Amino acid sequence: MEFAIMGGTFNPVHLGHLICAERAYLEFNLDKVIFMPAGQPPHKDKQRIDSAEHRYNMLKLVVDENNHFEISDWEIRRNEKSYTANTIDYFKELYNVDKVKLIIGTDSLAEIFSWYQHAYILKNSILIVAKRNSYSFSEIMKDQRLRKYEKNIKLLDNSMIEISSTEIRKYFKEGKSIKYLTIDSVINYIKTNNLYR
Repeated sequence: MEFAIMGGTFNPVHLGHLICAERAYLEFNLDKVIFMPAGQPPHKDKQRIDSAEHRYNMLKLVVDENNHFEISDWEIRRNEKSYTANTIDYFKELYNVDKVKLIIGTDSLAEIFSWYQHAYILKNSILIVAKRNSYSFSEIMKDQRLRKYEKNIKLLDNSMIEISSTEIRKYFKEGKSIKYLTIDSVINYIKTNNLYR
């Protein structure tokens, strides 16, 4: 079975996430995309991360609308920091595969050498890299350290729609519309549960 993992805090999930996941599904002939909400992201220690329950529930609304999307609560069930290397390890064993496909942005690729066990990640995954404004894939790939992993790094042909969860939270707190930034059922969930106020 061909699958890819898309990780993130998803606080909240938005159309940028969904467009990238759908493009990866189509372009790489995947059977499914598995959304993996982070439990305790090591790079966001000082940021307030809304409860895993709410983030999971909002993703569940997305998954319910698309039969080739799934959600895993593996990282949020673990009472420790969420490291991508551990997630790769878990899915390699779960699906008995040599490499795990991961959907990341060019911003993440640019920072990959600051990640925990980055060499293990680059060796044991296929990185499906979504284009992000302000980050040039070709410039990032000039880094000599990436050369030996080139065959494991694939550029995704995605539309560069710049939506951020931070922007959604800010707009909602200010009483501004967040319509068309995420799906309606997620907007209704945010309102019903009085999130981001």
